Amino acid sequence: MIDVREIDHAALHRHMGGIPLRSGLYYPTTPHTAVSTANTLGNGTGRFSPWRIRRTTTFSKIGAEVTAAGDSGSVLRIGIYADDGTGYPGALVLDAGTIAGDAIAVAEIATSFTLTPGLYWVGAVVQGVTTTQPTVRTIAMDLGGEMPLTGGTIPAAAAIPVVGSVGFSMTGALPAAWPTATPNTSGTAARVFVKTA
Repeated sequence: MIDVREIDHAALHRHMGGIPLRSGLYYPTTPHTAVSTANTLGNGTGRFSPWRIRRTTTFSKIGAEVTAAGDSGSVLRIGIYADDGTGYPGALVLDAGTIAGDAIAVAEIATSFTLTPGLYWVGAVVQGVTTTQPTVRTIAMDLGGEMPLTGGTIPAAAAIPVVGSVGFSMTGALPAAWPTATPNTSGTAARVFVKTA
């Protein structure tokens, strides 16, 4: 009998990535064990996390959740970048558009896209805020074991992997190339989900 306490969950996730995603179901993009919320993601600050695709898959929807409304007209822009070959976001793959940041909802964007095997970066950018940022459902952990513990300094006690990369000044359509290569050491990023076609 297997003792579940002896399972390496990060290794299990990496191996499970070889299983095809079933058609018509919703999946998280970045593996995580817990969710929270945050209204401090930063206006115009993209927070993108690694997402490994093991088999060519077509998706029909992508979305996220706003749990408390922000300023009227605020939005959450969702997108995907390809990896640049060094473990950072590179070229834009998909700017899916926006969901409302001024309405409480689990919202999705209908869009058709196909990803081939490889490492991608998926996330969201809060935009259009004057005073109050929307509160977004977030993740706080990378279970894939693909992110470093810190941005290059010695790790603090009980350090966990950072969630992804942060890009600044992303105020409109997503840029064609990732603007910076800064680790997201805040440990918070929007929980983005997809639906398979």
